[in-house]
Amino acid sequence: MDRWETSLDATHPGRPRLSLPHLTAVHAEPGITVRATAPRARIDQDDQAVTFAGAGNEWTFALPVAPVLRLLAGGPPATLADLAAESGLILVQVAEVVPALVAGQAVAVVGGSS
Repeated sequence: MDRWETSLDATHPGRPRLSLPHLTAVHAEPGITVRATAPRARIDQDDQAVTFAGAGNEWTFALPVAPVLRLLAGGPPATLADLAAESGLILVQVAEVVPALVAGQAVAVVGGSS
């Protein structure tokens, strides 16, 4: 049953949303606001990496990215500045993580600067 739940969570398509003009890049602008579109996204962490699974995709990141992923999976929209402040990463690092999740439709840009 646990494996079925995990599979269901990771493959749930969520609420896909276009992130124009941010399909290939998200600029390191503090006011850009993002939110998870995969409400059942799963985060797994071991002592070497953190994995975010949602919308039928899976990404593995370095451990310092874990707070960003947890904040995104938590639901409410967040600005890149908020994600950076809460995670201890710099704005440019957060902006490097987000495009992969946007391309996989697990996260959408919902407001802010263009």
